[in-house]
Amino acid sequence: MESAWIDLENGLAVVAVARKYGTSQETISNRLTRLDERRYKDLVRKNRGKQRVPATLLDRVIVRFREGQSLQKLSVEQGIGVATLYRRVPQLIGVNEYKEIIDNKKRKKIPKNLIEEAWRRVQNGEQVERIAKEYGIGWSTLHRKLMQSVGHEEYKQIMDRKLNREIPDALFTMILHRLDNGEPMTELDKEYGIPRLTLRRRIVQRIGRKKYDEIMERTKPLKRKMPPGYGSQEAKRNGADSMLELGIRRLLERHGIAFEYRKDLHLNGHWYIPDFVIGRTIIEATGVTIEGYWKRYRIKVKDYIENGYRVIIVTSDRVHQIANKYLQKSGARIIRNKDLEKNLEQVLHQVDVQKTIKQ
Repeated sequence: MESAWIDLENGLAVVAVARKYGTSQETISNRLTRLDERRYKDLVRKNRGKQRVPATLLDRVIVRFREGQSLQKLSVEQGIGVATLYRRVPQLIGVNEYKEIIDNKKRKKIPKNLIEEAWRRVQNGEQVERIAKEYGIGWSTLHRKLMQSVGHEEYKQIMDRKLNREIPDALFTMILHRLDNGEPMTELDKEYGIPRLTLRRRIVQRIGRKKYDEIMERTKPLKRKMPPGYGSQEAKRNGADSMLELGIRRLLERHGIAFEYRKDLHLNGHWYIPDFVIGRTIIEATGVTIEGYWKRYRIKVKDYIENGYRVIIVTSDRVHQIANKYLQKSGARIIRNKDLEKNLEQVLHQVDVQKTIKQ
């Protein structure tokens, strides 16, 4: 992560550093805090409010702004704070030109043929919000323009027809099956082009409020109950997240096996922090039972294996079955925690294990 420290030293915002390395702001913040919390906080405090934006980057922003791109979108795209752009752009191009560009954007006319095409697509069942995003128009602006173009009554009839349209039985069964398997509603509504409120109402109408609530309760990964021992005081004192993880670390140390703990890996455009890296072998410890978690976990394991790592998943008894269900075809080896010690040499037999030198 030394390159991330250098970027912060050079005045780059945390959000820009995160975007540069293809990860989230929270992930970068957590990793740098774990490495050196005081240094990270000092750099963030130093850069706050006086971000040094390269002149070439500002020139590129100004060109795009003059072409009609909004400063909010440019802020996200270029990794510069929006408040910084609102302050710097008028300073560089002059307040008069800045106001003129803003006024022209407010008066920007939408071509008639675009409105007609959007209306045809709305009649064919597409969402106004999605069409507006594709054309780069505010969805409320497109709503208003369509209503002015075709008349309030006709527009309302089409919207009511869309709102009350039936979801085909085959599609509904597929959606319900995927919800049962832990996939979030926020992904399904986008995939099938059905507004979330409409989809929710149709599901409640067909299966009842009680069963719907039960499904939703199972698909709340942020409110899941963490496995026993996760975040325990003993684990925290020893720098581990859980007792399961701490037990594996102590076992490796007892057998004199050299390992890298929480090593940063950049694979397939994503940052990962595996629990233990021993040569070209990764050992991950997990005790989470939520199925939605394992679907995301499967992607991580796939990235490990595609980059030439052997993967060993150590689980507690209660999650061994679900781990086998989701990872049986992934190429990872799944082993119970209680079986790890007696089979340690067998588990690591293909690994170039370096014994630590005991003084």
